[in-house]
Amino acid sequence: MTNLLIGAGLVVSLLLLAGQIRQGEGPGRLWAQAWFACAALTFISIALAREVSGPLAFAFALIGSTAIPALYPLQYLHVRAATAAPARVVWPHALAPLANIILVLALVVFYPIDSSTGVVTSQASVGPWVDALTLVAALVLGFYPLAAIQRLLTARRAIAFRSGVRTSRRLNWLLAWCAASFTLLCIAVVSDLGAIFSNINANTVVVLAVGGLALQVVLVGVYVAGNSRAFEPLPEASLEGAESDLETLSTFMRDQKPYLESGLSARQLADRLGWPTARLVPAVRAAQAAHFNDYLNRWRVEAVMQLVRDRPDAALLDLALEAGFGSKSTFNDAFRRHTGQSPSEFRRRAQPRQQ
Repeated sequence: MTNLLIGAGLVVSLLLLAGQIRQGEGPGRLWAQAWFACAALTFISIALAREVSGPLAFAFALIGSTAIPALYPLQYLHVRAATAAPARVVWPHALAPLANIILVLALVVFYPIDSSTGVVTSQASVGPWVDALTLVAALVLGFYPLAAIQRLLTARRAIAFRSGVRTSRRLNWLLAWCAASFTLLCIAVVSDLGAIFSNINANTVVVLAVGGLALQVVLVGVYVAGNSRAFEPLPEASLEGAESDLETLSTFMRDQKPYLESGLSARQLADRLGWPTARLVPAVRAAQAAHFNDYLNRWRVEAVMQLVRDRPDAALLDLALEAGFGSKSTFNDAFRRHTGQSPSEFRRRAQPRQQ
């Protein structure tokens, strides 16, 4: 069973690695290539460690034991690149696999070890300090998928605001990939604790870890098949275009005056601009408006102020309706909120300048 899982995971990892290499390099593919290479290295090392003995088996088991924790920072670095926020400093993420090497070497010094399962395990009951360090390492590794999921959720909301929900769904498979990593880590921790406090043997722990990783690799392969853009960065994750969109929106409002229409909806305005409705939200927020109607009312208040100057004797309600307001109460509230005075006060102060 273990050999079947190792074989399936290795074949799929190598196929995915070859596919990513063939599609070229780039920040969106570099860490994905490294992840598949590390996964393949994990399967190969564990398989070889189970077939040989002596120092060579220990060497392969050490490689396999170190490659597994390296998968988590590699995945996190890919998520950062995919969400248009690549990590500026990479070397601290090498501390996780390095700490694993130190822990394994310390285990070798103090206890007899066994490599027959494919990873380095102890033949004796280890001290509490080893158990504690193992759990600390697991908690540290758990930071990576959780941080990646949090970053993906933030990016998905940003994309949905700017480009619509359909585009944001491109991140769903990455969320599933990271969730699988966290689940795999939880299974590994539970099985490791079971090996310490119950009758679960080391081989069962290896089977669970290898099986979970193999399943994860296969699931990734199913999604990636036929999707050449799966690992490319998502430039739409950035909201820098909101300022540019605000300029376009302001020009449209100034020239076309759609706010003069009472009952104008965000969807209607977005359709006239040729935007998805969700793209309007960041532009409105960039204008420091509380919501869409607040943004419209700002333009309507400005229109009423100009109408008062041009036609000081006209009824204020008539001018408000002409500017797009739907009721007197809405007009009064919006006018006071945006000018700090009532419409009547504004007209009294404006009248002397009209004489």
